[in-house]
Amino acid sequence: NENGYGSYQNFGNIEIEFSFSEKAENYCRYLDMEVAEAGVDFVENKNKISRRYFVSYPDNCFAARLQNSEEGSLSFVLSYNPAQKAEICSDGEFLVMSGVLPDNSLQFASVLTVVADGGEAECKNGKIEVHNADSAVIIMSAATDYENKYPTYRNGKKPVDEAKNAVKKAAENGFDALYKSH
Repeated sequence: NENGYGSYQNFGNIEIEFSFSEKAENYCRYLDMEVAEAGVDFVENKNKISRRYFVSYPDNCFAARLQNSEEGSLSFVLSYNPAQKAEICSDGEFLVMSGVLPDNSLQFASVLTVVADGGEAECKNGKIEVHNADSAVIIMSAATDYENKYPTYRNGKKPVDEAKNAVKKAAENGFDALYKSH
């Protein structure tokens, strides 16, 4: 509303499209509350596939590592499916989703990058494509211009810049350092 108040809105989903030739076997999905990690393990055509996910409060990011046992066998397309009206663009190595909520003019943004090991990651046409990697790390951060400060409830910062800076720093630190700090 005109006072900057609003209600919780979700950003949307990160979608990852894989092409598997066979049915998954030995599928195991888990959530480990002791270490604040979720994951999935399965086998597809003798290829052991592992995915690990967590959120790091100190680093203000979500991180995921996708690994396949067969070298060069990891390929996927990553995209956003926004829950709000948003603009999605490719910005160098970053996939950026940004918008403004219509009811209170809250600005929001989410920034993603993928660091591929042994293959290539290319950000283009509003998607990130990964080809022939051994593993890949996905890093995402989100931000708004909200501040719990009457009367405007806005901080004047640009959410895209805030999220991009967090992603850059997290990518420089790497998955293992992020995991340790989370």
